Amino acid sequence: MQATLSRGVRLARPLVQQQQNRGVATSKGLPQMLYNNVWKKSTISYITYIIVGCVAIEAIYGSVTQSIWDDANKGKQYKSVDWSKFKATEDDDDDEDEDEEDEE
Repeated sequence: MQATLSRGVRLARPLVQQQQNRGVATSKGLPQMLYNNVWKKSTISYITYIIVGCVAIEAIYGSVTQSIWDDANKGKQYKSVDWSKFKATEDDDDDEDEDEEDEE
């Protein structure tokens, strides 16, 4: 039994090392992968990562807050008012008076 267990450990050790060498995710996960492949790679890739992340977070945050605001103020905003109810009757008399004043 002991010999079989040690044989299994000896066979498993090279497989784990091969997976680590190939870049297969280990228990360290995404932060370690980002640290090695993005942040430590070069300054340009790190700055690009930060800028793209900021723009993406701002887009998500902006759309979420805008939808919350629109839901809370439905019917009270300019874009949600039915302007057909407020059509003014045309009053041509005022326009003619202005034209006469301009000519004098």
